[in-house]
Amino acid sequence: MLISVEQLHAAMQQQEDIVVLDARFRLGKPEAGLEMYQKGHIPGAVYIDLEKELSKPAARPGGRHPLPEIDDLVACFAEKGIHQDCLIVVYDDNQGMAARAWWLLTYLGHQHVFLLDGGIDAWLRAGYPLRQGEEQKTRQTFTAMPMQGWTVDYEEVASLAEAGNGLFQLLDARDAVRFRGESEPIDAVAGHIPTAKNLPWTHFLHSDGTWKSPQEAKEIVASLQLSEDTPVIAYCGSGVTACSLIFALRRAGLRQIRLYPGSWSDYISHHNALIATGEKDENKYILP
Repeated sequence: MLISVEQLHAAMQQQEDIVVLDARFRLGKPEAGLEMYQKGHIPGAVYIDLEKELSKPAARPGGRHPLPEIDDLVACFAEKGIHQDCLIVVYDDNQGMAARAWWLLTYLGHQHVFLLDGGIDAWLRAGYPLRQGEEQKTRQTFTAMPMQGWTVDYEEVASLAEAGNGLFQLLDARDAVRFRGESEPIDAVAGHIPTAKNLPWTHFLHSDGTWKSPQEAKEIVASLQLSEDTPVIAYCGSGVTACSLIFALRRAGLRQIRLYPGSWSDYISHHNALIATGEKDENKYILP
């Protein structure tokens, strides 16, 4: 799941069959990621765009970053030089974007997908070079084998929010201020899905952007009374950084994890959605 910059550099020197994906992106500045890639990227890496390739256009309902159609994803990954047996390493600049590609590739059945620990910043700290411009890979054949039961929709989440039946624990990957509804810089409504617990994905990172150890991750989830057998549903603002939370939960040993792809941006697009604010659902109201 995780590869160090030293391990990646060594594999590249040995000319192993590797596809490196640069997934840097800035919400609200859709061209910024490609510009950063063109100015300097890990040699051999190809750029993959969150909104053009890893998402469908925003929709109501559907959210800001709906999952692409499987056929479109297969074509995209094949164009990036991906096939079933290659090693895939995805990186960003520690903004939580790379895990979206990791999750999608894993969801489609690829067995060798890794995140680069510490991202491009760790690569630079190690003294390794960058390359400018754009690169392409030879198109390959990629066969998708989608995993069943890895996602949930609004109806399933809404029933949990209303009934609180405990079948799944909702986990909100956003920061605490957004979870409590004190600030919402992106979406039209502030707050969270009732019964959810707040577990920001950034809690699993060290200050330098590297991931905390599996043992540290286990201690974090245990502090929320979660165990390896707890079924959870992860969401965020639009289903992107929730993938980073899923990555962290997998490293902590949790086995039953589903993604709500539309996340908060889809949830609030539905009339009569039940909204909560505060740390522990102190206030609740229904969207008109």
